[in-house]
Amino acid sequence: MVAPLADNIFNNCKSEIKFLEASALGIPMVAQDIVTYDRCRNRFETGEQMLNQIEQVLSSKKNYMTLCERNFSIVNNMWLENENNRLKYVELYKHPYGHRDRININKINDH
Repeated sequence: MVAPLADNIFNNCKSEIKFLEASALGIPMVAQDIVTYDRCRNRFETGEQMLNQIEQVLSSKKNYMTLCERNFSIVNNMWLENENNRLKYVELYKHPYGHRDRININKINDH
């Protein structure tokens, strides 16, 4: 997957959903070097750099699979099938921000 975006305020405020979707599908991604895609390893600023990143990803099966596995490990910790993640999700809607009963979310904020 390739995600070219102009480096501007609007795009810097976007979520990383394209990266997460590609990662969940096991598809490597080459993305614009903006804050939105900080977790994406293969980023570019110019068209030439984009082509170089694509070539690097596709240069060998090992490179391709290593990147797929790395990215999947990021998104794999976010599934709602994981009980811990479900509890965090429920806490978001059950208790207001900063509430002491947001136990699982507060653990994250403590780090």
